Amino acid sequence: FLKGEFLMGKRESSGLLAGQWEFPYIVVKIKLAKEGGGKEKQFTQETFSDSNITEMLNSYLASLIGEEKINVRKKLDPPIVHVFSHVRHFMNVEVGKTDATQIVRSESEFSPPNGVTIPAHEAYEFVSKDDMKARGVTSAITKVLKMIDGGVKKTSKATKKRKNESGSESK
Repeated sequence: FLKGEFLMGKRESSGLLAGQWEFPYIVVKIKLAKEGGGKEKQFTQETFSDSNITEMLNSYLASLIGEEKINVRKKLDPPIVHVFSHVRHFMNVEVGKTDATQIVRSESEFSPPNGVTIPAHEAYEFVSKDDMKARGVTSAITKVLKMIDGGVKKTSKATKKRKNESGSESK
């Protein structure tokens, strides 16, 4: 982001969530594997490490603003789980800072490897939080903003159960 503004992309004018503003992102395909009798589900990411993904995202964003790389990259944990249209999305959020004052390209020059997709956007802008509210953003973006601001993280059912078993209160 730039001095309290965030780099955002406007979705294409047709299709699902047409015209909505969102943070630029990359999609890494993962395989769903079944373990031990087929009841347990585990997500596996076979090809790309976290550092590979960060490097790809960095290259993508840097090419939009005409810089070699984005400064001060920070990964926020845990991943945000967002359910939309019965599909569960795991959003790993990374925050970077830049001194760039403008977008120099309307499309990234970054070419992703197989298994990675960059969604199409018809425009990119640096946008303040107040401007986001005026434009309207999806609930997924609202979740990301709360996480960036240090918002409350949801406690998993397993963590709540462990706390209850140890005599700690859970909320």
